[in-house]
Amino acid sequence: MALNKYMHPRNKYKNNKPDFKKLALEHEEFRKVAKQSIDGSVSIDFKNEACLRALSQALLKCDFGLSVTFPADRLIPAVPQRLNYILWLEDIFADSKDNLIGIDVGCGSSCIYPLLAHQINKWKFIATEVDPVNLQYAKENVEQNNFQSKIDVLEVDGSAILEAAIDHYDKSGLDIKANIDFCMCNPPFFDTVEVVSDLRENRPEPKHVSTAGPSEKMVEGGEVEFVKKMVDESLKFKNKIRVYTSMVGKKSSLTRLKQYIKSKDITNFSTTEFCQGRTMRWAIAWTFDSSVTFPKSLFQQERAKVKTALVHSIPVDIKCCNYDIPDLTNYFKENLFQQLQMKSATLHQDLSEFVCIVTARTNTWSHSRRKRRMERFKQSQLSKPHPVDKKVSRVDNPCKKLKLDSVEKKEVVDTLCEELKLDTARRDDVTAVGEVSYTSSCEESSAEEKPLISFSLELKLEGVYIKLYMKLIDCEQKDMLNQILQYFKNRLV
Repeated sequence: MALNKYMHPRNKYKNNKPDFKKLALEHEEFRKVAKQSIDGSVSIDFKNEACLRALSQALLKCDFGLSVTFPADRLIPAVPQRLNYILWLEDIFADSKDNLIGIDVGCGSSCIYPLLAHQINKWKFIATEVDPVNLQYAKENVEQNNFQSKIDVLEVDGSAILEAAIDHYDKSGLDIKANIDFCMCNPPFFDTVEVVSDLRENRPEPKHVSTAGPSEKMVEGGEVEFVKKMVDESLKFKNKIRVYTSMVGKKSSLTRLKQYIKSKDITNFSTTEFCQGRTMRWAIAWTFDSSVTFPKSLFQQERAKVKTALVHSIPVDIKCCNYDIPDLTNYFKENLFQQLQMKSATLHQDLSEFVCIVTARTNTWSHSRRKRRMERFKQSQLSKPHPVDKKVSRVDNPCKKLKLDSVEKKEVVDTLCEELKLDTARRDDVTAVGEVSYTSSCEESSAEEKPLISFSLELKLEGVYIKLYMKLIDCEQKDMLNQILQYFKNRLV
């Protein structure tokens, strides 16, 4: 599934994919790896590490004015996805995003988060790194962009995640603030080499080559244990860092981390999604500052909308009617609504859209098998003469007439008794003998009752497809709308 539509709204790559032809003209290293087809389009091999390295270098240089060098055997960051993280932090600090200072835990060889964030927002950073190769390249990348006075790259031993950076900040004079605004992190996903191998065996071949080094892929306990350690350290430092954040590579990690955060009595936390291409990553944030309000991602906002309306794409090859709005509208009005004894009030109708409010007073869509059996039984009784001069008429045993098994027999009897509103004693009589009495209690009440369910229904032409939208208005049992939709699906064939 393409996820670019859920990319952060301010991400410059959301609606404007990188122009490879332009990059090839402006960036020599990218031009060396790019290929031009007969029709003039330019492409690269995403399974080639040199191509990915040249692409990230070109994007950082051409779009952000940053000069970055990557070693041959270390992680090459995807620029659009890294930009999503920074934009999320901007949203968290929307009211005070100027002059922020943060910690980047494990900055990697590119030091991409501090470089991008300072170039865009002038934020200051302490960037930590345990890998000697990454440390050397990170320092060089900061220096070649002349950001030495704004970004400190700090070597750490990994025994503690945040303590060394906080101690360094207190002594560095980077800022006059008493506290650090945020920390960010992209921890290694996996626990051991064996786990990585197993995952590769059970998954389809990736579209992009993996460029991460061993220390960037794996850490003891994986990403969950790493972030748990951050949570534990945050309990010590509390508001020394206003907002603690970390990216995670597996959605399952979020559930475990949220449970862990709750177990530590941390009540103000949130999660988000970073979407790019066919890749989704997640992030979690927590704080001890009650004034912090976390924003919802575009993905969360769109998912919330979907929850309020059920959606069904009507198959184009339906046989019940023609595949157009007028015919489908008529099919709903003259067939489906009548079958379910529903009333509809049209709000809007034209060639591309039909909108109405639907109400139902009885559940006519559940137990359809049982109801079909009862209908068969009732039809069989129509052909039989019934005495009109007696107060009581006799009905033959439906179970014998239809030759039903014990389970089916019980269903028919139960339904018949429910329709005739019989008490327990007379229900036993029906089971044993098959005789019932019709009385005035069977007559429908004319009293006006509140609808069992009311919902809006919309048929909408979207491109060449017609979609059905159903949104609940009022009902005590919310699952009823799903049942009705399933009934419609079974008949829209």
